[in-house]
Amino acid sequence: FHTSASKELYQIDRAIGIFVDKAMKMTTMVARDALVRRADDTLHSYVDETETKAPKDIVRSPLEAEMARFFKNINAAHPEYVEVFIGTKWGGFVSSGDNEMPPGYDPRQRPWYIAAMKTPDRASLSPAYMSTTGEAVISNMFPITAESGEIIGCTGLDVGLGVLTDLIEKSPMGETGYVLLVQDDGTILANPRHHDLNFKKMQETGVPALAELDAIGEGGMEMAMDGKEWFAQVHTIEGLGWKLVGVIEKEEVMAGFNAMLRKMAIMAVVLMAVFLALAAIFANTMARPII
Repeated sequence: FHTSASKELYQIDRAIGIFVDKAMKMTTMVARDALVRRADDTLHSYVDETETKAPKDIVRSPLEAEMARFFKNINAAHPEYVEVFIGTKWGGFVSSGDNEMPPGYDPRQRPWYIAAMKTPDRASLSPAYMSTTGEAVISNMFPITAESGEIIGCTGLDVGLGVLTDLIEKSPMGETGYVLLVQDDGTILANPRHHDLNFKKMQETGVPALAELDAIGEGGMEMAMDGKEWFAQVHTIEGLGWKLVGVIEKEEVMAGFNAMLRKMAIMAVVLMAVFLALAAIFANTMARPII
């Protein structure tokens, strides 16, 4: 199990790596687009708004309208992305979505913007957080550099945890097994069997087995969970620091071994009967002339 699980987790590692790399390249492309680099203080800011407002409730400048259309086209071509957006140093915010924005929304105070400013020369990945769309997401960000060389904001591209869960669910791990995706800080990003644990830290789930797994970076272990015994194999994705945890019921793993033991026992009984019969024949053959 540990050997096969390691191979399967490595394949999932590659799939997630390709997916994340694709999203980061898309974010980089958006940030370097000539249209986006023209961002200025005409982009609508919700910072001073006192009521909830949706994009349809505001009057957009020609630049903002063109930018929103550009983002919507990207979203239409890539439905796996929740939202494509931009936040500027002036507090402006433009998105591919049409969701209502909360009063006083300031993109400069959001986790994705703060994280992006720490790496102005490359794309970065934010920790999971709750988006204004109401969905738990992970953002891919890239700062925007104007023609003058000044950093004027940052582009972002959200990937919902549901997409990652779907990706994980398609990965086979026996009949009873499944795979968990865990962020480097212990936050569960995808748990196909227990969706209610998504976006929670392993140490805070109240499940002792998950707390034990949180302390492992690589390797396997046995554990008790959901009233059953399980085997687990852990693999850390290089570069991201995320962990893939493959679990499977011990009973399923041992089923093949137990079946082999039963076959061996049957073969032993049959062979013993054959050898005893042959021994009796040989013994009688040797004893008859002596008698």
